[in-house]
Amino acid sequence: MPAASFSHDSGSIEFTYPPLRPPGSLDFLQAEEQSAGGVGFGFQSYATNDLFELTVRLTRAEVDTFKDFYLNKAHGLANPFTYTDVLGTATTVKFQKVGTIVERAYNVWSCPVQLRVQ
Repeated sequence: MPAASFSHDSGSIEFTYPPLRPPGSLDFLQAEEQSAGGVGFGFQSYATNDLFELTVRLTRAEVDTFKDFYLNKAHGLANPFTYTDVLGTATTVKFQKVGTIVERAYNVWSCPVQLRVQ
């Protein structure tokens, strides 16, 4: 089974532990309001925005690599990159939200991330 990874032209990170994906983590958001003329506004008009959440689990060595990838490869929320899951499915995404990296057990750190499909 291949490892999950984030990759960008300028670098990548391959995870030792597979990321956790909570059930129902795919959301389809539509326009919140509609004008009198029937035009949606608020989010992209009547388009679906695919968001999903992962909890990446990292070794201590991967923590610094993850931080480097986020800050210097993806440049925070700016640049798209490829997320490849453990089944080998590659999806172009951007970071939407990144939580705090927390130590969960000896040499196991976790960080919740929200990704937006591009």
